[in-house]
Amino acid sequence: MLLGIPAIVLAWSGALGYAFANGPVPVPAQVVLDSENQVTAATVALGEALDGGLRQVTVAAAQGAQTAPAQLKPALDQLVQSDDRYRGAYVTDPEGRVVATAGRDPLRQPEKLPRESGVRLANTGGRLPVIYAHALRPDGHSVVVEFDVPQLADVLRRADGRVRVVDTELRTILDTEGFRAFQPLAGAEAREAATSALQGRTGAKVAGRALVAGTPLAEPGSTKGLRWSVVAEQGVGDLELPVNSLRRASLVLGGAAAFLAVVALGWHYFVLILPLRRLAAAADRMADGDIKTVITPHRPDEIGAIASCLEICRQVRVDGPARLGGAERLRGNTAPPTVVLRRRPDGRKSGARRAGRR
Repeated sequence: MLLGIPAIVLAWSGALGYAFANGPVPVPAQVVLDSENQVTAATVALGEALDGGLRQVTVAAAQGAQTAPAQLKPALDQLVQSDDRYRGAYVTDPEGRVVATAGRDPLRQPEKLPRESGVRLANTGGRLPVIYAHALRPDGHSVVVEFDVPQLADVLRRADGRVRVVDTELRTILDTEGFRAFQPLAGAEAREAATSALQGRTGAKVAGRALVAGTPLAEPGSTKGLRWSVVAEQGVGDLELPVNSLRRASLVLGGAAAFLAVVALGWHYFVLILPLRRLAAAADRMADGDIKTVITPHRPDEIGAIASCLEICRQVRVDGPARLGGAERLRGNTAPPTVVLRRRPDGRKSGARRAGRR
């Protein structure tokens, strides 16, 4: 009975968790539309951040058109310090070699830049994606700013869930969670949404146990060379829905009940079963001839009484039957004192009744 109740509670908790963990979650159409709007807003914000970088570098190139490239460092320092989007800024000569720099060291390889200004991706492999904006000066030099990848990823957090930016090969460029650059986009639902977005379609839907939304990167002019798509993915269990609140409350209740059941089973094992097993093992050792190991009654309860009886039996085997007359008794026990019955000649103990007699 003591073991049955915790077992029933554990079974109930497991059934409750299984039912709520695997059951479908109805997602309202308005929630799906809100997810689509969020990923669209995040995409527009990313496009504006990239386009704003190009505008600033274009202004810096125009204002310093009559200044020697090596003397543009103060302007570059001010540009980097005024905006957290940039990890560094520099001026390159017509062959792409850096002649003046501000901020962190450039990650882009020194190579000739395209003549048309814009925002571009410098690499397709490596530890980090190198995203930069550049503007050409009349003397053939170019002003370049490199975007800070974590800052661009923060812009994407306007949409709920995990938001990723992928290229035409579905390689990860930006991610609001930890990621490796250019890692293939995982998940069939996310890949389908990214592919649809690369074809110019924006949409959101519930796929399996996730709400997936995708949209192409806006093309304000500066990012027209970047064929990227933005994909947002969020588990339906993380949505703020009444059914999810009920699920979480039920799972908490089931978890608490399972915890109490485990505590009850642990108490039953360590307080009852384990001491009784120890006494059984001590009795077996004494039956096998071990009469030197003292059996100590650690507890003043029924288990302690059994231990006291076993210890008396051990002492009788050591000191003889006379030891029973002086055996210690549990406190408060008013039973008659222990006596030793003499054996009759037929081997029975005196006072024992024959079978069939009253």
